[in-house]
Amino acid sequence: MEASQDNQLPLLKFFKKHTLEEKFNITKRYIVEYLQNFIEGTAVDGIIAGLEEWKEDKLVIPRTGVSPVDMALLEKGRKSILLKFLPLYTKNLKKALEIVNEIENFYSFQSVKAIEYFSDIQNEEILRKNQELTHAYEQLKESNEELVRTEELLKESNDNLEDIIRARTAQILESEERYKAFINQSSEGIWRLELNGIDGIPVDLPVAKQIELLYSFGYFAECNVRMAKMHGYEDVSAVLDKKLQDIMSFANFSPYGYFNSFIESGYNLTDAESLEINNEGRIVYILNNIQGVVENGKLVRAWGTQRDITDEKNTEERLRYVVNNAPIIIWSLDKAGNVVLAEGNTLMPDIRDNENGSGKISLKELKYLPELSASAMRALEGEAFAKIIKIGDKSFEAHFSPLKDYMGKVTGAVNVAIDITDRVTIEKKLLESEDRLRLSIEAADLGIWDITDLSGEFVWDERSKRFFGLSKNAKVNYEVFLNGIYLEDRAYVKSAIEATLRGERKDDIDVEFRTIGYEDRLLRWIRIRGKVFFKGKGEPFRFIGTSQDITNKKVQENELKTLADKLSESQYRLNLITNAVPAFISYITPDKKYIFTNNYYKRLFPHGEVIIGKSISDVVGVENSAIFYAHFEKAIREKRNITFDYVLNKEEVGFNNSNIRITYIPDIDENGKVRGVVAMGLDITESIRYERDLEKKNKELSKINNDLDNFIYTASHDLKAPVTNIEGLVSSLVETLEESNCTLSEETKLVVSLIKDSVGRFQVTIKDLSEIGKIQKNFVEDVSYINVKEIIEETELSIENKIQEANAEIVLDINDCPSISFSRSNFRSVVYNLLTNALKYRSPERKSRITIKCTVDRDYSILEFKDNGLGMKEHLKSRIFQMFKRLHDHVEGTGVGLYLVKKIIDNSGGKIEVETKEGEGSVFRIFFRNSPYILSV
Repeated sequence: MEASQDNQLPLLKFFKKHTLEEKFNITKRYIVEYLQNFIEGTAVDGIIAGLEEWKEDKLVIPRTGVSPVDMALLEKGRKSILLKFLPLYTKNLKKALEIVNEIENFYSFQSVKAIEYFSDIQNEEILRKNQELTHAYEQLKESNEELVRTEELLKESNDNLEDIIRARTAQILESEERYKAFINQSSEGIWRLELNGIDGIPVDLPVAKQIELLYSFGYFAECNVRMAKMHGYEDVSAVLDKKLQDIMSFANFSPYGYFNSFIESGYNLTDAESLEINNEGRIVYILNNIQGVVENGKLVRAWGTQRDITDEKNTEERLRYVVNNAPIIIWSLDKAGNVVLAEGNTLMPDIRDNENGSGKISLKELKYLPELSASAMRALEGEAFAKIIKIGDKSFEAHFSPLKDYMGKVTGAVNVAIDITDRVTIEKKLLESEDRLRLSIEAADLGIWDITDLSGEFVWDERSKRFFGLSKNAKVNYEVFLNGIYLEDRAYVKSAIEATLRGERKDDIDVEFRTIGYEDRLLRWIRIRGKVFFKGKGEPFRFIGTSQDITNKKVQENELKTLADKLSESQYRLNLITNAVPAFISYITPDKKYIFTNNYYKRLFPHGEVIIGKSISDVVGVENSAIFYAHFEKAIREKRNITFDYVLNKEEVGFNNSNIRITYIPDIDENGKVRGVVAMGLDITESIRYERDLEKKNKELSKINNDLDNFIYTASHDLKAPVTNIEGLVSSLVETLEESNCTLSEETKLVVSLIKDSVGRFQVTIKDLSEIGKIQKNFVEDVSYINVKEIIEETELSIENKIQEANAEIVLDINDCPSISFSRSNFRSVVYNLLTNALKYRSPERKSRITIKCTVDRDYSILEFKDNGLGMKEHLKSRIFQMFKRLHDHVEGTGVGLYLVKKIIDNSGGKIEVETKEGEGSVFRIFFRNSPYILSV
């Protein structure tokens, strides 16, 4: 009764006039009678008798005051009463399941019979109402053929229900046989769930936690064949020992909602519906009963039943349309266009609230539904058709048919309109979703493929074919697909596809491979992703997925890998270099944290202390940090290198008053922001000591050089007079002897000649020393712009006799040589010494050839002397510029000429280069530094 009140059912009208005691006595009488029938085994007979009394209107309650929903509520209440006694009656699972099945079969039978009787009652009511219709309606009734057609239209939506009722009736007749083979042949799925890995689920845990544990650790210890097949498996073995989460897939809500009801019901869930997807991908409605077993405060197991009520749900939905007059409009018209029969909650109020009370309304009065009126008129004109019409904001699929008498004359029309508003909305959303999906596919440049027969032709879209270099009209099969794959990838892809089709891969297929276009011969990288759908026996029946051209992605991946390799190599080289440098090298962030240090820091921290992440003060000590912070912040602020010296005292690791020169180098990004600072610390203790020693040695060397310069200068001047006197005395001695008519022996003449030669060589040496002294004392003439060609020709003319004596050829290529800012006498000395040197060391095996060439670059004017003389060994060329050094003794010389050349050029800021090869000759290049005038030229 409470349920009737909640749902405002017709039964409520009957009980409204009774007192509470009267309601209780009526209810008690029926419950006692109901239980007595169960005890006596006459429950079915009692049902039939009660339904007959209902049909014949012999009950206390009028038959029109009871609906199938009332019967369903009574059935649910009585069933609940029986099930509440079940745990007290037996603890045996098998017996309990047998009882539950028997009760379910009993009430299924009662439901079917109730619907049948209700249908009969409704038919009787329709017949009674038909007797009260107008004469026009009586004429319609007289035509049996037209009446049958009308009844067919009225019952069109009930056809499936009648099929289900007949099928259910057949199941009830066979219930006794199914009962005997309940466990293995039950129409319901029966299962037992145990927990693996835990000894139970504490019932005082939060509901969500209990559900999580049940879903994760629950597994099927027992089930029957029906339960396995209900979830798309052919055999019980495919379900046993499987986790709950692997078998039950919930389509319309998460498992938390389903098991939440189970836990909150005290672990006894009755008649709970769920919408699941079985292993074949089919959506099924399941009616569930679950009984949990709680021991010592823990849920240790659960057992239950499941019944596939998909067909019943579908039929129930259709029946609800008819019984509750909700989404269907059923109406008939007489030949004048008056509505004579109308059912449907969505029908216009004009029909139900007609002012004249006749129950009729003309189509002409339905002014706000012109489309409906026009369609009905077409049916009255004899046309049968179906169309979609709009009534307000709802859409209906309307079927219009004319009613004819036995003569074929139209006597009226009938219309059945089904509310398809939701379907239209869904279809609209589906179209919108398809549009969005198509746009997404096009934006992602995805190809779509669908395969239902691996041995037949594939269904590929144009984009998938393009990825394989095929035209849009090309035929594709498995062989074409495999042959289009790059040979080295073919076996891998084939293996992956076949493993997927065998169900060996847990995940959907996702592979990347290369293709060679059939027609364009282009190499592409392709990624395919797909899913295989299997039948109950694990046989694949459909394979669908997408393909994508990932060539650019692969190119980018290769480029990134190359960059990563280069970066890794650069990092390795950087580490190698920084670790090889005997200096402290680190990288410090602007917040003064070390993020990199080289191995040299191990000298400061030999015990493996971690420096990375520490601050400057952590490393150098708080007492020393001020100077470091000041220079660090200055480097960041001024964005330039800052260098300072620091005395490091850390005797325990070998730094005792060590001088460290530290340089902070800011790392500046492209936006001018300092990203960090590179710090370099160089131990300059030894360098400072070397610098001091070098300074001392330089002072000593300067003193020695000064002494040597003084000696050379003194010797060149003090020796001139004695040598000149010796020369004069020898000449005077010879003249005196000749005047005294003293004949000189040949031996004496030879001695005199040798003395004169020695004096001559001595004078040359003194002259060379004098020149050296001038250079050492910087006794140079004033620098001026000199004509190179003019001085070379003058020098050549001054040694003409030596050139002729050597039979040498002088080749000049100096026409383009500019004027040089240089000392004229020093330049002549350079040319003289280089020419005479080439003449002295000519080769006796060939005619001497000396080439003088002049060139100019940005910094120097270059004078080149090339000869084909004796040359020298490569490793000896650095010695030719040493004072008094001679590499060949068969010619005369002092070994001072090239020394003078080197000294002159060095003092002027130039340089000399020598190329030589023994037996082939030498090349001397003299580099005279250009003056600003030469640069401007």
